[in-house]
Amino acid sequence: MRPYRARAAAATLEETAEPVRQRLAQAARARLPEGGTSAVKLITAIVRAGELDVVTRAVIDAGAGGMTVAEVRGFGQQFGHAPGAHLAAGRALLLPKLRVDVLVRDQRAETVVEAIAKSVRAGVIGDGKIWVSPVDDALRIRTGERDGRAV
Repeated sequence: MRPYRARAAAATLEETAEPVRQRLAQAARARLPEGGTSAVKLITAIVRAGELDVVTRAVIDAGAGGMTVAEVRGFGQQFGHAPGAHLAAGRALLLPKLRVDVLVRDQRAETVVEAIAKSVRAGVIGDGKIWVSPVDDALRIRTGERDGRAV
């Protein structure tokens, strides 16, 4: 393809993509409850690798309908080292952790967050981190249900 044709094709693609983006954003806003915030939240927790059983029990007891777990590696403020240890050649250690994702309705999010935090809190460095993100759209593939009904 000649360079001027490639530029023309890219411009045409961008022109057609913008209306699609606008329609998707409009559809997402239309599904939001009156307050304008997402009805579904994604709770993500990074916890110690040995905490799977207690986190699973906490999530179930808090009323969540499911969770996804992945083994991950990473470091936080201590760069993977215990206090007082020296950083070898300025490199951080990637420690094994678990990433737990839980999709819940907005009303249940705080309960699930508190349950996870309480179950893994030891009061020491490395306890982990939890964050909550709004979900623009959720779809249960099998039934086609969306948002809160899909959770």
